[in-house]
Amino acid sequence: EARDETCLALVSEVAAVAAPGALTTPVDDDTERLVVPRQAVGRVIGKRGATIQGIERNSGARVRVDDGGDRSSDIAGILIAGAPDQRAQAVEAITDIVSRSRYPPPRKDAMDLC
Repeated sequence: EARDETCLALVSEVAAVAAPGALTTPVDDDTERLVVPRQAVGRVIGKRGATIQGIERNSGARVRVDDGGDRSSDIAGILIAGAPDQRAQAVEAITDIVSRSRYPPPRKDAMDLC
């Protein structure tokens, strides 16, 4: 029950932020999850992975899409691993890509990604 409340709050916060993708949550000491609209994942990856590879090369962070196995959800997670400054640079690059377009807010079933 507490987990559901936390997830609902997370999804609500994602829907409310001015720049979609601006919310990150820690996974462990060197990894964080950036929540983005699923529709933005293709832009983050880029043609043949060029964009995500460029983000990794420029930031030094390792970046992976984590859909939690549920491709029907409106949101996806992007795992970013590395030193704090590397992660910050990758988050900034991804947030910039995502914020260029407006995406619809996530549905309530997006909580399943939490």
